[in-house]
Amino acid sequence: MNHPSLRRLAQRLIASEALVGNPFEARVSTAGRPAVLFAVYEKLREPLVTLMGTAGLRVIVTRALREGKEEVPWLGALLINADGFLESTEETAQLDNKEIREGQIIFVSEVFELLITFIGATVTLHLLQGLWSGVSIKDMEF
Repeated sequence: MNHPSLRRLAQRLIASEALVGNPFEARVSTAGRPAVLFAVYEKLREPLVTLMGTAGLRVIVTRALREGKEEVPWLGALLINADGFLESTEETAQLDNKEIREGQIIFVSEVFELLITFIGATVTLHLLQGLWSGVSIKDMEF
């Protein structure tokens, strides 16, 4: 279970990604994938691969999915492939908006918590600020 401030940060970033050219209101994409979740993850993926390599990214994401599925079971239907891309199964196509939104927040906040654990709060903050200019240290207060 991650910290409430990380959940609020995840919720805010997911909402901002939904507003940026994605008029689907956190709905499942045509490929049956929770579209905003993938948008936030894809934005994080490249700098994380640069920082820790694909293997390191896969460790973080696999753990975040495992931890997150304790609260949101459908996260267990997501997989990370050898290249570090998320893939979904048919199960995600059956989700409603509330389930998608909850899973997105849990997954993204789990990734943030693991990044803080493994690379530290300062590096995580700089990484997030490079991707989303509105992120501040107050977003990560414990």
